[in-house]
Amino acid sequence: MKRSSALGKLMRYCRRHFFALACVLLLAVGGVFLTVYATSFLRELTDYIEHASRTAGNAVAMADVIDLSNVMRLGLTLVGMYIGSALCSFLQAFFMAGVNQKIALRLRGDIAEKIDRLPMRYFDAHAVGDTLSRITNDVDTVAQSMNASIATALTAGVQIIIVIFMMFFTNWQMTLTAFVTVPFSFSVLFFVVRVSQKYFRAQQRELGALNGQAEEFYSGLELLRAYNAQERAVKTFEEQNERLKRAMFRANTLSGLSHPLTTFVSKLGYVAICVVGGILMARGMATLGALAAFLIYINLFQSPLSQLGQVAAQFQQASAAAGRVFEFLEEEEESKEEAKAVVDPATARGEVEFSHVKFGYDPAKPVIRDFNAKIRPGQKVAIVGPTGAGKTTLVNLLMRFYEAEGEIKIDGVPVRDMSRRNVRDLFSMVLQDAWVFEGTLKENIVYCKENVSRERLVEAVKAAEIYHMARSLPQGGDTVIREDSLSGGQKQLITIARAMVDDSPMLILDEATSNVDTRTEKTVQRAMDKLAEGRTSFVIAHRLSTIKNADLILVLDKGDVVEQGTHESLLRKGGIYAALYNSQFAS
Repeated sequence: MKRSSALGKLMRYCRRHFFALACVLLLAVGGVFLTVYATSFLRELTDYIEHASRTAGNAVAMADVIDLSNVMRLGLTLVGMYIGSALCSFLQAFFMAGVNQKIALRLRGDIAEKIDRLPMRYFDAHAVGDTLSRITNDVDTVAQSMNASIATALTAGVQIIIVIFMMFFTNWQMTLTAFVTVPFSFSVLFFVVRVSQKYFRAQQRELGALNGQAEEFYSGLELLRAYNAQERAVKTFEEQNERLKRAMFRANTLSGLSHPLTTFVSKLGYVAICVVGGILMARGMATLGALAAFLIYINLFQSPLSQLGQVAAQFQQASAAAGRVFEFLEEEEESKEEAKAVVDPATARGEVEFSHVKFGYDPAKPVIRDFNAKIRPGQKVAIVGPTGAGKTTLVNLLMRFYEAEGEIKIDGVPVRDMSRRNVRDLFSMVLQDAWVFEGTLKENIVYCKENVSRERLVEAVKAAEIYHMARSLPQGGDTVIREDSLSGGQKQLITIARAMVDDSPMLILDEATSNVDTRTEKTVQRAMDKLAEGRTSFVIAHRLSTIKNADLILVLDKGDVVEQGTHESLLRKGGIYAALYNSQFAS
């Protein structure tokens, strides 16, 4: 994404805060005007003291010549103007902080909504840590950089305009002298911005990669220790950290050149002004007060040029971060859904039909080749087969996490003609990796289901066989639980209770007992049997002992149904299922 494009889109986010930005601009004008105009009073005070010094000479004391009340008036006026300028700066920062945090809030909100609209293919191809880095680091970088750069840019721009006017009003010859150094200052800024931009983009990219590695290492910490792979992981992390360091060093070093270079050019301007001012004073074309005021003006003129150099670096950082954020926001989304057929979960029968379904995560490498099956309402269907046969992929297609060729129907309605939300309302899921979040036990079970009665909650807890666990907790169902405080079996039973509360007409159990011990498996199996009562259920299992009572077993191999039937009929057939079953119980 081009820098101008990213900054342009970022500026469009600022439009809705026009009033606050207008206040920032007015406060910038007010603060700068007070600071600059105060110099005219300083000039007046300097000229007054110089005139009194010449009048007094060697014969009369200056105390007898100077009107202290006039000096006090000018001094208090200067103090008042500087206080007013400081107040304007504070209010400007206050409004600007509000604008930037609202922009960051909106960016995060847009990202959260975007995540819900992205296809699963995106998450298959991108590291979780990199996506999290865009949501956190990149958005924070945008907010912090904008907070400093917009206010500084507005103030610097206003200050340059007002100072130029006052400089011409004071002495046009010294003004033209000061302008000699301006082209050099802008040339330095342009060069630094142009060269360092690619390093700021590399910095944000390497930061995202580093966060991705950190997330992977943290989530797999037990495995790293089990294989004594800590040194290798640390080495990989250090290599990525070194790449980030180099990118940050280059970006910050180049952007840091702007300030000393523009400062050096501005010092040359001071020398030129002193020389020209001295000549003009010698010829009677300028006063000491005018020269003193002009030296202040040249500082007020050169300092915003130096600030613009820092703003340029901040804008580059904001641009690089915004580019990554908008790149994410512009990712291709799932196709939009308008008017769609509806299957009401309350009246759904649970009939499912697969007709010539084909699918591959890579179109050149199909996982499901030609799948056909018809499941009657209330049937318990087990899907088995060797690793890579397409079992979980089949469930993903049924839930419309991915779109497939062919047709899948629920109660005679093609899922493609239903909204994704409607399809997913028809299913409850219990997955291999049981997911619980930090919250109360009750919140984990109820989750996003509304108006769940206490009786229904207690019934689900008892059916999932976690009633004793709930009563043993300090605050019962209101006890806050964390994922690392529960065993695998406890987490799995909580997800079963969640599915019971959800009470959808169909059920998906994907390797739900694979991560628990044999004793806990029996408890989980009993809870799943209760959950499956009266529902069309799809069970993916490697432990074939758990699906003996299935109404229909579909045996997948290389994306096709190669066998189907009951447990007994498939054993008698002596095919792939019988080989899989016998291999598990050979002992």
